[in-house]
Amino acid sequence: MYNKYISSTFFEKNPFFIKIFFILSFFIFGVIVILITFYANYTYQVEHLEEDIRTNAKKEINKKIKFLKNNLNDYRTDIYSFKDDIIVNNYLTKPNDINKKNLISLFFHIITTDKNIMQIRFIEKNGNEKIRLERDYLGADKLIIKESQLQNKSHRYYFKELSKTKDNFLWTSKIDLNKEFGKIQKPYVPTIRIAMPFYTSSNFEGFIIFNIFMENLLEEVTKSSLFNISLIDNDGEIIVGNFEVNKELKDFSWSRALSKDKKIEDFLPKDFKAILNNNEYSSKNICTKFISDELGLKQKLFLILEIKDDTLAKLKKDMIDHALSIIIIVLFISAFIGLLLSLIPEKFARRLLASKEKLEETQHFLDEYLAAMNTNNIITKSDLKGTITYINDNFIKVTGYKEHEVIGKPHSILRSDETSKETFTDLWKTIQAKKTWTGILKNKKKDGTFYYVDNAIMPILNTKNEIVEYIGIRHDITDLILQRESILASARKDSLTNCGNRMLLFEEIHTKASNNLAVIDINDFSSINDFYGHTIGDIVIKKFAELLLSSLDDYEFKLYRLHSDKFAILNTSLTKKKFVDYVRTLNKKMTDSIINLGVKNFDILTTVGISFENNYELLLTGEIANKHAKKVNQNILIYEKKLEIEKAFEMNLTWVTKIKNALSENKFLVHYQPIFNNKTKKIEKYEALVRLEDEDGTLISPFYFLSLAKKSKQYINITKKVIDLSFEKFKNSKLEFSINLTIEDILNKELNEYLIKKIKKYNVGKILVLELVESENIEKYDEFVNFIKLFKSFGCKIAIDDFGTGYSNFEYLIKVDADYVKIDGSMIKDIEHNQNSKEIVRTIVEFAKKMNFKTIAEYVSNEEIYNIVNELGIEYSQGYYIGKPQSELID
Repeated sequence: MYNKYISSTFFEKNPFFIKIFFILSFFIFGVIVILITFYANYTYQVEHLEEDIRTNAKKEINKKIKFLKNNLNDYRTDIYSFKDDIIVNNYLTKPNDINKKNLISLFFHIITTDKNIMQIRFIEKNGNEKIRLERDYLGADKLIIKESQLQNKSHRYYFKELSKTKDNFLWTSKIDLNKEFGKIQKPYVPTIRIAMPFYTSSNFEGFIIFNIFMENLLEEVTKSSLFNISLIDNDGEIIVGNFEVNKELKDFSWSRALSKDKKIEDFLPKDFKAILNNNEYSSKNICTKFISDELGLKQKLFLILEIKDDTLAKLKKDMIDHALSIIIIVLFISAFIGLLLSLIPEKFARRLLASKEKLEETQHFLDEYLAAMNTNNIITKSDLKGTITYINDNFIKVTGYKEHEVIGKPHSILRSDETSKETFTDLWKTIQAKKTWTGILKNKKKDGTFYYVDNAIMPILNTKNEIVEYIGIRHDITDLILQRESILASARKDSLTNCGNRMLLFEEIHTKASNNLAVIDINDFSSINDFYGHTIGDIVIKKFAELLLSSLDDYEFKLYRLHSDKFAILNTSLTKKKFVDYVRTLNKKMTDSIINLGVKNFDILTTVGISFENNYELLLTGEIANKHAKKVNQNILIYEKKLEIEKAFEMNLTWVTKIKNALSENKFLVHYQPIFNNKTKKIEKYEALVRLEDEDGTLISPFYFLSLAKKSKQYINITKKVIDLSFEKFKNSKLEFSINLTIEDILNKELNEYLIKKIKKYNVGKILVLELVESENIEKYDEFVNFIKLFKSFGCKIAIDDFGTGYSNFEYLIKVDADYVKIDGSMIKDIEHNQNSKEIVRTIVEFAKKMNFKTIAEYVSNEEIYNIVNELGIEYSQGYYIGKPQSELID
């Protein structure tokens, strides 16, 4: 009583302290709440910062894709509009000067309205440029009509692709730096080409092609305040992008073209494989997307967004600054509210305020939860017997039932007969155990059609932990289920022939303990594609499939298309012998059949590989047998392990790997064999011969690896090695040296440019002899002759290697305008015993002397052969009698 009296008296005498008490109490409470909230909020924001960054990155990616897509589609729309343009059609049907002038005016109007268009050209069906308007990149307003510089583009890849495309086809190149005369233009000009072929009466007339400046578009794509943005291809080469090196941002754009020797794996070593193997990928600080499909590009491109370090730091600082601002505001408000609360009785104010806020908050949460649940969900409530007591509007919308038609009815009115009784037993058992049941059900609507729902059914408990009712929350996933079923069905079917595909074959092979399999295809089908085009090729495949199906017993055989023209026939009922007999009959029927396309008939020959191996090896061994049958020239071949077919394939793979490793590890060496002047008795020339150094140091002859190098597309790189090593060897020599070139080398533009570059660098043109290996596959004879003229202009000499056998003839020798004729070693090595060889050699020598060609005898292996060579008047000798090939020159 005394303490209470003292306290009451104290506050009555000091009313000011009541206000201070309330203000301090509320202020302190506010501080505690703010500190707890700040800590929780900051922790939460830091944890979700990565998600926010990823969300922003995806928005940024979609924005960039949309920007690029809109721009590229604008140009595609522009070029597609030419299809119905009267000026274009007039020129195509009647390309006179007036129509050409009109078309140039149309092109001029288009290129002047858009400074991003670098070139507009019309290239006719034989590859000649007929119209070419070009903008000078250094003077963007300067337009040039380069009639004097019109060129033939029939050798360019885009002409070859466009001349085989269908009408109305829009073609798009890859994004790359522009090249002029085979060199990258400076300053660098990133471009992309868009083109469309034109036809009249189904005849290809040529195409219009736009060359678009990409600098502004790429600059816009990589512009971002939050992210470092880069664009890469599927090899990890950087198209455009800046990356940090030693805490300094450097430009590594066009890494492949400018030989910057940097790929995305150098900057993102932990992520680069995932980036290149996924359409979308994200990690802590990066977000990427494969964009080629959306842009309509063949070139495989990935957009990479990497959060900037300073941006990340700023975001965290902004979070702290924002939180501190809120703290100051809340503290000020707390003090102010405390002052207000001090004006009313403590208990009344506290209870009233607390009760009101709690009630409003509870009501608000209940309203929000209810609205959220009803937005897209189907909600029902039922009593303990499962009788429906409540439905929401979505239930009515999806099922077609009205409220009065289902209230008081059991849920079984929605049940599908396809759902098992065990499922419903498990459902009731779960919810009666006071747990939530989840799962997908197929339900029936009022009209008898079906829909799929993802269910969550839970019991509602009272304060005594007793079940009072059940609530079901469902989400309609019908579209998703139907789409999945459609995708699964199409994934097992070949779209061209409507047969099952490789995936379906794999599945059905494993449904039986043992199977009979035949793999059949059309011999040399690629020639049909190459000569008539893929459209005709597809029709032939379709007709071939129909022919096979019409010849098969539906009950005993199934047909699948594996790829291209290769099909598989599966059987599970016949004995091995009967299956082989059946396949032989089928193969003969195919060989005797004709595929009639109306305007063209195709006689076909087929090859079959048969396998009876276990299910895991069945398809693989069937395909191996098919491939091996072609190799050994058999129509039908049954796989047997004793044939050891796999060893040949394995050996080829081993050599491909060996060649690849030798190129990367500089294991290709060049040895030099001397060529002896029979008159001066001196070594005056050398032939450069390539060798592969094996892991144990053994030197391997090109006989073992050159053919595989050609098949594996590594041959040109070996030729480059020979050029590099031999040119370095003879750069300061006066002796002539020769390198061997095949028809593949001669017709390869890249190698031609490389050879010219090295001749100029080492200044060896006057001592270089190009030995041309004869081939009956010289189809582009004009290019072959042009090659000889070009390199003779550098002072090089030409030698015909292995003359006198195979396809050799004197007319060929005259056309080539050779300096040396190397007589084939097969006639020289037995010239001492074979009079016929000697007479043939004598004829070649006499002809060569009349044509003023020098002759070289190969395979001079002993003194007797050397004496005969001298007797016949051959100027030079080469062979082991003169000297073996070795790494150093003979003094």
